[in-house]
Amino acid sequence: MGASATPIRRSHASAATAPEEAAGRTPSFLATDRSHALEGILRTVAERGEPWCGECTWRSRDGSTLVVTGSVSPVHDGDGTLSSLVCVQRDITETRHLERSLNTARKLEAVGRLAAGIAHEINTPAQYARDNTVFIEEALPPILALLEAQAAVVEAARSAGVAETLLEAVKEAEEAAQLDFVAAELPSAIASVKEGLDRIARIVRAMKDFAHPSDGKMEACDLNAVAEASVTVAQNEWKHHAEVELDFQEDLPSVTCIRDEVGQVILNLIVNATHAIAETGERGRIRVRTRAEGECVELRVEDTGTGIPKAVRDKVFDPFFTTKEVGKGTGQGLALAHSVIVETHQGQIDFETEEGEGTTFIVRIPCQPPEARSDDARPLRG
Repeated sequence: MGASATPIRRSHASAATAPEEAAGRTPSFLATDRSHALEGILRTVAERGEPWCGECTWRSRDGSTLVVTGSVSPVHDGDGTLSSLVCVQRDITETRHLERSLNTARKLEAVGRLAAGIAHEINTPAQYARDNTVFIEEALPPILALLEAQAAVVEAARSAGVAETLLEAVKEAEEAAQLDFVAAELPSAIASVKEGLDRIARIVRAMKDFAHPSDGKMEACDLNAVAEASVTVAQNEWKHHAEVELDFQEDLPSVTCIRDEVGQVILNLIVNATHAIAETGERGRIRVRTRAEGECVELRVEDTGTGIPKAVRDKVFDPFFTTKEVGKGTGQGLALAHSVIVETHQGQIDFETEEGEGTTFIVRIPCQPPEARSDDARPLRG
């Protein structure tokens, strides 16, 4: 029998096709661009009488790409005559997406461990350089004072009639050394070196804190420190597009959380804020704010970006949803944030937005871990 003559009696044809749409139709309608391949599989099974199974990529009628596993089995009558084919397909598109996400997470974990090692290697020579810069800074004032005293001696010697050749030699040496210029510029040069080394040290500390794996363990954390590390790590993203303001409550209570996961959430929010500002074409502002709110600690990431359009506000936390161009976003950042905050920490994440004005993402994390909270403390839901 031919493949095109095989009716579908019961089928969950694909994620884009309801069972009632598929009943009684031929399998070729399941895909628009690969129908010839499906018919070829059915024809081969019919001719050889052997089952087939495999994985295929189809483009459904609505234009979306689906990954499916399928099997085709021949059914014979009592006398061995082929009577029909049983075709079963299972949509595994989301499974493949999740597998790719897991692989990406594993790569990021490896990169994080590598970054921690690199940070350690950078920190040691940077500390040497800073220690020696401090030594030069402390040694410089008495040297400058000595040079000033020598200049006074030279002037006194000239008045006392010391040989002109000796005085001229000293003057030439002073000019060659550019003592006036060095005396004026050296302190600020040393201050700049110290500032640069201090900045390296801050970045290294932030990298070590951010990359340090928590291994899924809850621990008491200073959310201000976690947020500051995330801001520092993301600096290369935001420095060309925005100014960042930190508004941290000084006596903020600690929160029991999985530190690296919460740090990743904050990093994602800062990167998203940067991209929203970049779309405006103007330099903007990102404000990261922390406050204690009852039994929770609240963190806000405010931006002056484009805002979120009304049509997509209900989808921002959906896995794989993104409004960014292909290659610039996976649609996993906010879905991950929702999972970490709401499911893992029983907290809350929400946003306030106005098109053309900007967006504020609001994260609330209970101070106590889920298992330590009283029965009266109901978990927050996003």
